[in-house]
Amino acid sequence: MIADMQLEWAKREPATEGPLEPYLGPDRYHYLYPAGSLHAAGATIAGGSDWDISSYNPFRAFQTAVTRAGGAGQPPLNINERIPLTTAVDAYTINAAYAMKQDRTIGSLEVGKRADLIVVDRDIMSVDPETIADTKVLATYLDGRLVYAALADGTIPPADAEVGDWWGAREARMRDWLHRD
Repeated sequence: MIADMQLEWAKREPATEGPLEPYLGPDRYHYLYPAGSLHAAGATIAGGSDWDISSYNPFRAFQTAVTRAGGAGQPPLNINERIPLTTAVDAYTINAAYAMKQDRTIGSLEVGKRADLIVVDRDIMSVDPETIADTKVLATYLDGRLVYAALADGTIPPADAEVGDWWGAREARMRDWLHRD
């Protein structure tokens, strides 16, 4: 079983408390966004964002997945449904690739796979879980080629920054790969 989850939604907020809790009742409400139960049962969790309804920032989803809260000091939503950070990261990397049947070429760093990766400003595995959402991307590599780098002063380069003809060639390779027999 693959559970496609928008893990950022698994937090206590007016939409989950107000009309939803009385409507579902306490027994069903207890399992709202059941990532922990699904993980314990052996389900593969694939992460998504539902952009443009919620943020496409996976670090916000990672933080919510492990804290089940909307921010520091906020009460969690069904804390027993939290998942380990490694499970949340897998949901947005190798498990998402598996759900798309692309896990042989993307989703993890291995010989023979595309070298798609990011460099971030912190080790998210060792920081306070309440600060994971503050993570900043310093560099992005696609197929091993640098396509984005934060400027030295920490600002983001303009959206029209040159990435060269390499991107068009990668798109053509993807189209060819997706239409293989």
